[in-house]
Amino acid sequence: MERDYWKLREIETRYRLVFDASNEAVMIVSASNLRIIEANRTAVEALNSSRRRNEDLSGRELLHDVAAEDRDAVREVLDINAGKLGLGEFETRTILDAYAIPNVPGELAADAPQAAMIAKEIGFPVALKIVAEGVLHKSDAGGILLNLEDEESVRSGFELLTNRIRSQYPGAAIAGVMVEKMAPKGLEVIIGMRRDPTFGPMMIFGMGGTLVEQLKDISFRVGSK
Repeated sequence: MERDYWKLREIETRYRLVFDASNEAVMIVSASNLRIIEANRTAVEALNSSRRRNEDLSGRELLHDVAAEDRDAVREVLDINAGKLGLGEFETRTILDAYAIPNVPGELAADAPQAAMIAKEIGFPVALKIVAEGVLHKSDAGGILLNLEDEESVRSGFELLTNRIRSQYPGAAIAGVMVEKMAPKGLEVIIGMRRDPTFGPMMIFGMGGTLVEQLKDISFRVGSK
């Protein structure tokens, strides 16, 4: 028992977690601006996630050396889309690749047969996402189909999405449909950056997916200049 006690104290120190749920402990932790995890299961999951992240980062080169040709490719994407309010998944793939940020396999399809061919190449199940200027929140617009298991569902899904967006957004310029391999289940987060004229680089981080607009569980921090 004594050994277990000191093991908990070691975990508390290393991971800045507290297992004592007394009122006094909660007040002390809150005053110190530390994270309070009330459920034991959540606390264990947090510890496990931290352990996996430490193992994942050990020995990895954190700063990616971007080659000159990759910088040129990124600059070309930004210049071509300079007049847009935001970049979609298709445009940002080149940027993600340049900075060695992993992404799910996928390509842009211009028609239904091409969409089925891409799906067959990358493997089922796949997701279809409309690519249209003026349609930023695809879920709200009905521009996403998930877990398509065969070529026929991909072909019909392509037609369904494009017809739906043409009907609901007559002015939207449809470039095609992204066909992407379904990612394994995990935690969706949002990460972003903007350069504020007063504070400089500003980072955003929070809960992602369809809950971004619903819960607005996000946080802003000033980045290093």
